[in-house]
Amino acid sequence: MIMSEELKKPTKKELYARAKNDPDLKGFTMKKKWILYCLKLSKGLVSVACENAGLSRRAFYDWYSKMVKGVPNPSYDEAFHDMVEEIRMVTHEYVESKLLQNIDRNDEKAIEYYLSNNYKEKYTSVNQKVDVTTKGESLNKGFYDFLKEVSQDDDE
Repeated sequence: MIMSEELKKPTKKELYARAKNDPDLKGFTMKKKWILYCLKLSKGLVSVACENAGLSRRAFYDWYSKMVKGVPNPSYDEAFHDMVEEIRMVTHEYVESKLLQNIDRNDEKAIEYYLSNNYKEKYTSVNQKVDVTTKGESLNKGFYDFLKEVSQDDDE
């Protein structure tokens, strides 16, 4: 079966040309355009973007990080940093839209996740912490022995 032009995976050369002409990336050197474009394609995953762009993570973070080991970074590029954050925000919004689609389909786990992360004071079932103590007894006991002791304590 012959694939249509739309379904063919673009070549690296075609992707490079897209990066070069991406209107969001005007003003960047071609090397930075390429890594930023790869970052867009990887939905903000730095390791994947760097691997696809043929750039080290260290080079990426040299441009991204304002401080290195507590001192100002001379390679820091504020516009690069801001574009990385913009790409991450787009990814965040994409993921959030997928979560909301699952909520629209009544996916209980999606609903619980959303509520527990956005209304923590009211919906804490996922994040509740239970204090379990052995009252100084060894944890090496068999599980059933432990349950038996605990149930006897409840009877008292």
